[in-house]
Amino acid sequence: LGKWYRILFVIYTLFTVIVMLNLLIAIISDTFDRIQEGYVRALTFERIGLLVEYMTGASALEKKWINETLATYMYVLREKGSDEQNRSRDGGVWEGKVKKLMAEIDSLKITMKDMNTNIEEKMRKYLKREQLKTVSHMEAMEARIIEKISQMLSTQATSQNK
Repeated sequence: LGKWYRILFVIYTLFTVIVMLNLLIAIISDTFDRIQEGYVRALTFERIGLLVEYMTGASALEKKWINETLATYMYVLREKGSDEQNRSRDGGVWEGKVKKLMAEIDSLKITMKDMNTNIEEKMRKYLKREQLKTVSHMEAMEARIIEKISQMLSTQATSQNK
């Protein structure tokens, strides 16, 4: 019995170590992604900081050149993207890749549902059209069959009269 406890303890310990390493990798990956996402913004602000620092120690001639050259180009510093994305990045909490993937999956589900509805409508219209064609074809065949039967009956009646 003691042997089984040792084997179960070793298996449990190995399983726990593997799960904890997996958790550590996930946390490090999520942190890396969060830092990479803010990289462009941080780089831009650092460049602006260097520019401001340079301007404070620059001579009057250099300041004039900077104002003439850069004043027409530097109005607003904001990341590219929608306002909603900027608001969520500025005041929001990091959501990570999983939340982004879930949002993408939800939008794809909505798109697929719309496509499915559209396909169902087209199929209904097609089936109705084909049904109408089939009914008209059957009615035409029924009329021809009745005509043939009446011709056969009339020819049989004339042959019996003779």
